[in-house]
Amino acid sequence: MPKFLDVHPMKGFTEESIKEAQKELPDEFGVMTKNMMFNIEADSLYCLLNAPNKEAVEKHHEKYGIKCEWIMEIKTSAWTKIKTNDHNSVILRSTDIPANSAICIPTKYGSNAIAYRRSITK
Repeated sequence: MPKFLDVHPMKGFTEESIKEAQKELPDEFGVMTKNMMFNIEADSLYCLLNAPNKEAVEKHHEKYGIKCEWIMEIKTSAWTKIKTNDHNSVILRSTDIPANSAICIPTKYGSNAIAYRRSITK
């Protein structure tokens, strides 16, 4: 799913209400909040969202009476830990790391695990 970053005024949000908003499930527009960064003194709230498109992000904010200063589709490079299996092996997923890339992951036993993403052709 595409990722979007937007910024808008705090508009009555508090640190507690931001934490609660991050727990919400995807809304009727398919928008899911991944993270929210804010600066109360600067009256700025940045939202990192998964959404089907920019229009869905706009509708998501409009239902709360919020007009974004800007909305930008972005890519991320973070690896996400999905789960640890019964053998303490970490299973990772990356959707935005380029194909044919490898990463070395230190383990708690001092050895390294190699994760490799190869391109898949149909």
